Amino acid sequence: MLAAFGTDLATLTAQNLYLQLCQKAQRSVYDQTACYAYRLSEDRPRPAFQWQADYHVSNLAQLAVVNRTRGWQAPIPDELTLAICVDDYSADKIAVLLYSIEANNPQGGVIYLVHGPLSRPSKH
Repeated sequence: MLAAFGTDLATLTAQNLYLQLCQKAQRSVYDQTACYAYRLSEDRPRPAFQWQADYHVSNLAQLAVVNRTRGWQAPIPDELTLAICVDDYSADKIAVLLYSIEANNPQGGVIYLVHGPLSRPSKH
């Protein structure tokens, strides 16, 4: 596919190159984190994802091992702080959730309801 760009290839920024590769390919796959694009075809399907034992997007797994060996326990707060994301699907379930939180947490707390645009029925 790169040969299709000819001499223009040397003048393209990486971002424009990826964009044009995705536009030229049919059924393209673009992965921003790995910075590659390739074309899917019947003889070249999307490879199956293989989770590796050492595949981590952060050092959280290492931190957890260190904390576990040291016997560290996070302090349990006296007051509950909770953020709940609400959409049209979950809006009608929030009343039951809030009742349960109140009934089971007499010490109180702070609850943040986070939502985008909701339909009129979901707001009631």
